[in-house]
Amino acid sequence: MSANKSQNLKLHLWEPQDDFLRAEFNENFAAIDTAVKAEQVAREQAIKAGRASIAAVQTLASQALADANLTRVAFGGYCGDNSSGETRPTTLELGFPPSILFVFSGNKDIDYPIMVYAPTAIVHSSSFIHYTPTETGISWYSIKGPDLQMNTVNCRYFYLAFR
Repeated sequence: MSANKSQNLKLHLWEPQDDFLRAEFNENFAAIDTAVKAEQVAREQAIKAGRASIAAVQTLASQALADANLTRVAFGGYCGDNSSGETRPTTLELGFPPSILFVFSGNKDIDYPIMVYAPTAIVHSSSFIHYTPTETGISWYSIKGPDLQMNTVNCRYFYLAFR
């Protein structure tokens, strides 16, 4: 039987003269398992709270800038879902109609914009893109598939838009 216990988890500690009891080993493992689970739950809750806080701050900041009509730049990213075509456009809600938009691929081998939109000049590797600016953003589609629409499944895309 153990004579001592650890400070934090109160695990059984044995001296050379102590006898070992299986129940004490089981209590130690149960205490460790409980502590690990509690730490995991605490981390998950902290991550969720952090994400919610970041999203809340971004929403409040965006709304304040929009209310003051100060929004000039928007940036972000999206993950392609393989949709394409006129009935399934790629849409970005920016809070304003863009005067210029750059879309970059998350592919590390491509270090240049794969699409640039401006109302007076559209630069893209293909002429099969149809753009529709809106009061709060822009949408586009391709009749040639998700690759040309910048919507390849599981591909990350990043954008930078100016008012």
